Amino acid sequence: MNRHCFRLAIVVTAGLAGGAAAQAPAPRLVLSQPSWNFGEVWHGEKPSLRLTLRNAGEAELVLSEVRSTCGCTVAQPDRMRIPPGESTNIPVVFDTNGKQGEVGSKVIIKSNDPARAEVQFDIKGHVKRTLFTRPIGGLVLRSLEQKPGLTGRCRLENQLSQPLQLEVLSKDAAFLDVELVETAPGLTWDLVGRTNRALSPGTYRGNIVLRTSSPRDPNVTVPFQVVILGLVEAQPPAIYLKPDDPRTSDKPDSRTVTLRYYGEAKFEITGATCAHPDVKFKLNPSQPPTGGMAELDPRPTYYTYAVVELPPAKSLPKEGLTLEFQTNDPQVPVVKVLVTSDLAEFQRRIHGLPGPGTDGDGGR
Repeated sequence: MNRHCFRLAIVVTAGLAGGAAAQAPAPRLVLSQPSWNFGEVWHGEKPSLRLTLRNAGEAELVLSEVRSTCGCTVAQPDRMRIPPGESTNIPVVFDTNGKQGEVGSKVIIKSNDPARAEVQFDIKGHVKRTLFTRPIGGLVLRSLEQKPGLTGRCRLENQLSQPLQLEVLSKDAAFLDVELVETAPGLTWDLVGRTNRALSPGTYRGNIVLRTSSPRDPNVTVPFQVVILGLVEAQPPAIYLKPDDPRTSDKPDSRTVTLRYYGEAKFEITGATCAHPDVKFKLNPSQPPTGGMAELDPRPTYYTYAVVELPPAKSLPKEGLTLEFQTNDPQVPVVKVLVTSDLAEFQRRIHGLPGPGTDGDGGR
């Protein structure tokens, strides 16, 4: 081989090596179906699907995250590492409890597939109920006042082809009087709740159980929520960092806390503190409410928010951390928000569940 041919051979060999490097083995995620429409089901049913995920590539497929966008959906793969040519199952369950009408959710799948690092699996269907509740959250009463006689209501609509009979069977709260007002015989009702005593600021939740003439649904549960607002409302009143969540257990996290103000003066957060040295705050100026917040009843006069950088969940003390927001209102100089890895305490703060030493009246 002469010198020119030898050089040509080197060039060709190098080119082939570069092409091989560009086409290195890679995983490829393939789902057995792109979406799922479970059709019409009755409220309370839990339609399920066994979704198959296949690795059609030439390298190991590693799933880094599989989660749903709604608490109504559970999707847990049988395994997180799939060799080339093999598959795994992802059992998917949709819980219709508390749902009605057209519903939907998504399952988000993240992996090391270079072509599709994130895949969305869409879920939809229709949930049939004997009664539609409008709003779906049930009877909601929000007030700045603490006096008895506060009133809230929701609409109940018969979804059956024949007239329906309803009556109140039970309720969770002694402080709430409940009345059914029939607005169209056998078809629609107003469910009216009225407080019979003064309540302290806080959130009170529970259920009202109705007896129906339907063999399909002899008892229907309608949730209620009574919110007695203070001058300043923190949303959320508590932050939960899951101790065994790989996204937060060993890594810092960022959350947003919004303060809604119901007074008449210009409202501002003047400062924020926490005993933990790794907690950092980014405060924002207040502004009048917009969008959905402007439609609240009662409507806040101002709102502001802070972005809070939090330490990893595993580093939280057992009692949690307290975020303290200083305000310019002399009646509410400090607003406190709990950061905790205790799920029971978080739920008590968020949902008004009974805590130690309480009588549980109304789920306070």
